[in-house]
Amino acid sequence: MFDVLSVCYLFLGGCGSGVLLVCACIDLLFLRQTFGTSIQRSTVAQKQGEPFMNAGFIVGESLLLLGIVCLALDLGRQDRILNLLSTPSLSIPTIGAYALVFLALLGFLLVLPRLFYLPSIGTVFVRGVEIISLCLSLVCMLYTGLLLFSMKAVHFWDNPLIPILFVLSSLSSGSAVVLIVGFFSERNEWCSAMLRRIVLADSVVILLETVCVAAFFWIASRAESTAAQESLKNLLSGSEALVWWLGFILCGMLFPLVAELLFLKSDTRSAQTALALAMVLVLVGAFCLRSGLVEVGYIGDVVEGYVNSEEQNTELRLEGMTMYD
Repeated sequence: MFDVLSVCYLFLGGCGSGVLLVCACIDLLFLRQTFGTSIQRSTVAQKQGEPFMNAGFIVGESLLLLGIVCLALDLGRQDRILNLLSTPSLSIPTIGAYALVFLALLGFLLVLPRLFYLPSIGTVFVRGVEIISLCLSLVCMLYTGLLLFSMKAVHFWDNPLIPILFVLSSLSSGSAVVLIVGFFSERNEWCSAMLRRIVLADSVVILLETVCVAAFFWIASRAESTAAQESLKNLLSGSEALVWWLGFILCGMLFPLVAELLFLKSDTRSAQTALALAMVLVLVGAFCLRSGLVEVGYIGDVVEGYVNSEEQNTELRLEGMTMYD
């Protein structure tokens, strides 16, 4: 049903969407880059922040495109890809696929005027694209969780907090990528102030993610399904416990939160180094979150016989976006 390509797609799609959302918010609220014929009237702050934001949009678009490549490889044949896009419906897989494709196209429109001087693409046009991209980014981040939640045959995924958890994880991993880009950018006054804002915002997101994880476990523990209980057991103390506790909880949330609080308290060289390492671990944690939830879904359903036969497994594959023969 899902394999490593599926997990990579869920991770890259959410992370790339998160990066584009964070960059769009920064430009709309703080930087306000100018384009077209008005680019020559840029302020000092805009000129300081432009390299940082340009790199952020490029990295975000690249991650999103990599996610789409993983999706295409996961679907397998070209006819499945064309069928998915050529037969519009209100199903979650179709809406998600269209959202990803349109977001990638809009991301290209955001990257293009940042790479080249294009007088025909003005500031108003870019602002409009950023607003639409922001909305589509939220749809894509929500969709990566809804894809699992919609597959009711896997009892452990029938938890309404999975989509919210994926959104928060995508926001945190998107912020982490933007911060990593910032570390490699020129450290001027504007960039330093913006990095602190992003760190503060990500700290709040990680705290919300912690609350969401606790609520997720509370709901999962009250499930009546034997499959769901077996999945929960394997996530907490079974085969996926190391991925969950070390990969997601420690690397993805605990250590980054401590490093961010230390950075906000004192912006020393050691705090900067710890924060840079923590942002890499956030990405590790985001991947482990998706990998752990996907894997324990299989384990639980084997207990109740949902994936014991190829015929039943095919039904589950067709319900999602990953289909194999």
